[in-house]
Amino acid sequence: MQPPSPITPSGFASRLTARAWFSLAILGGLTLLTYWLGLILPYNVFALKLKPLLDIAKLTRNDMAVQAGYVLTWALLAGLYYLAWRVCRAAGRPHDEAQQRAVWVALLGSLLVVNLSLLWLYPIGAADLFDNISRGRITAEYGGNPFYQTPRDYPSDVFFRYVAWRRSTSAYGPAWELLAAGTSRLAGDEVLANVLAFKLLNLLFYVGGIALIAAILRRLAPERALQGVCLFAWNPLVLYETAGNGHNDVVMAFWILLGMYGALRGRHTWAALALVVGALTKFIPVLLVPLVLAAGLRAHLSWKSRLFFIARTGLACVALIVAAYAPFWRGGDPLSIERRENLYTTSLPAFVQAQLENPLGVEASRRVVSQAALALTLGVVLWQAWRVWKTAPTPALLRLPKNASSNSLEVRVLADALCGNREDAVGERLRTLS
Repeated sequence: MQPPSPITPSGFASRLTARAWFSLAILGGLTLLTYWLGLILPYNVFALKLKPLLDIAKLTRNDMAVQAGYVLTWALLAGLYYLAWRVCRAAGRPHDEAQQRAVWVALLGSLLVVNLSLLWLYPIGAADLFDNISRGRITAEYGGNPFYQTPRDYPSDVFFRYVAWRRSTSAYGPAWELLAAGTSRLAGDEVLANVLAFKLLNLLFYVGGIALIAAILRRLAPERALQGVCLFAWNPLVLYETAGNGHNDVVMAFWILLGMYGALRGRHTWAALALVVGALTKFIPVLLVPLVLAAGLRAHLSWKSRLFFIARTGLACVALIVAAYAPFWRGGDPLSIERRENLYTTSLPAFVQAQLENPLGVEASRRVVSQAALALTLGVVLWQAWRVWKTAPTPALLRLPKNASSNSLEVRVLADALCGNREDAVGERLRTLS
């Protein structure tokens, strides 16, 4: 009796596996064509002549055909994204090394071309890119302080007319403002040069995120490294927001990934420092620090070594925070925490707040919801940290990325009520535009 033949992919999966690199190249070309026809060609920086304060709502208003084309573009991009993931998932199964290299080249080559093309897209999703440039110039060009001064203090600056949040201080941390200042200094006064420079800065962290995702998955699930990179890097929203709109969320994501990678390798102090840098960019990563500390404590067998770990890590994190804020600190409330508490209208806590306005009043309802969201957020974070602590050392490290990502998703809605959602301050935006 002959032994059973090994199980091999069949049907759609086998066809994709046999021609994975070619399939990815074709999908990359179709994705580029879709971005080009649906977004880049009609909304590039040259076609729109870099006019200030344009967005997709203004550009498509009262034109149903253009609006339908925009929706169709996203539908096509989502479909191509799904097919690319299917190809990568099928190609992730064990194959010969040469085929794997060809698939990686096709994937990364497609992403390179798409991202370089999206650099020329006008940031039609939001004016945040220009706000970031303006605040970088406050530091680099005028020697000012973006945590205490606003773009309105520099009305003669070339970027003033591009800024939507003219009365607001920086919404980010000192790590980002230092990067923004350095980028503004290199880009000079030319508008297009600054737009491209800030987009390229984000792409550097995007590339770093790809490398970290691949490294993490190669340690945890090597067969999923290819599809994991595809899920992140080919995601239409990631591409649109990073290379297209120049949003800096990818910078924060890079530091989270670096923290997770450090934790997987047992470098918990370095992991905590990476998350602190991420929090000094945008505050969300600070919610993951307790998980890394719990994993680090669990990895040390004696209380003496645990105390040394906490002391060493705590001092290093405090020193990093002090060093980051030192160039900017002038006392007071540089994070504008009091102002942020009144900026929620597009999150779940904000929905609750809206229901409580009539019985409690505006101020009281905001205070109650903000405090409840804070308590619930901290409770979820501590619960996740406790789960890591109760797990044996090795599984705790292996489960940390899963717990961390789960924790981030669970608290993100609540975190909206802690950091504020700037897009809700409609009244303030209308005043700045007038």
